[in-house]
Amino acid sequence: MKERSLNEYRQSKDFGYKPKQFTEEVCTGQTDKVSEKITKIIEQAGLKLNHGTTQEKMMAVGSIQLINEIERLVNLCPNDSSLGKSFRKIFANKK
Repeated sequence: MKERSLNEYRQSKDFGYKPKQFTEEVCTGQTDKVSEKITKIIEQAGLKLNHGTTQEKMMAVGSIQLINEIERLVNLCPNDSSLGKSFRKIFANKK
């Protein structure tokens, strides 16, 4: 089975999708969605750590570690511009 990069997965998932023009409202809405998803992941990870199988526990630990690393990135970047640049680099977006 061929290993695919994160960018390849993203491209196949949103093929033909036309993003909305950037506005403060779109940005705020997207931020709210991300915040909601992070909260949900943390809640589910807590449940899996307490009641899941060994594999589910390992996935939960990985999810929590990823969120902790994202939080560290947010705290270490000195301004919005460098944070945006860091995230674009992660997702291989050259814009």
